[in-house]
Amino acid sequence: MTSNAIMLADAYKETSHYQASMWVLECTQDRLQADILKQHELCTKVVFFKHCADIVKQAIEELKAITLNSSFYGNVNKSDYHLH
Repeated sequence: MTSNAIMLADAYKETSHYQASMWVLECTQDRLQADILKQHELCTKVVFFKHCADIVKQAIEELKAITLNSSFYGNVNKSDYHLH
């Protein structure tokens, strides 16, 4: 899931669809955080999920840095979308 989300977000970013890119990353981050909370008793999985969440967080920060002064960046309303 993480690698697919990063690749999809990069594709959106490369086509100047910054909001869509941010939405993918933030939804993925939310999903990983939920999985971390559910799997707290399984330490191996938690470490892996935390690593994935850190990668997504880094991608979000990089995207924000790129789009900081861009008119393309706006607030992403995640409640308008559903990640399955």
